[in-house]
Amino acid sequence: MSKIKYPVIVVAQDLREGHVVFVGSQGLTRDWREAVVAATPEAGEALLARARIDEAANSIVGAELVEVEQRAEGIRPIHYRERFRVYGFGRQDSAFTDAAE
Repeated sequence: MSKIKYPVIVVAQDLREGHVVFVGSQGLTRDWREAVVAATPEAGEALLARARIDEAANSIVGAELVEVEQRAEGIRPIHYRERFRVYGFGRQDSAFTDAAE
């Protein structure tokens, strides 16, 4: 397992609807722009602990920390796999594709 680099968000799968969800300040949210960003390992573990409560209640599954970068337009997952989860398949916009890559 590779070492996680911060900042991160928590991503999971909603078991009722099948949507990707994020840990937000008001609980789970489908809007990635509302995800709480953790800048430290301690903050990341606290977010993950919040998600584990929902996992124990069988409302979500697969909660994990996802590395993000801060950009002028907001956060963006670093890895392509997570960009697919956040932005959806087949979506072509500047948040997913970057000419500099």
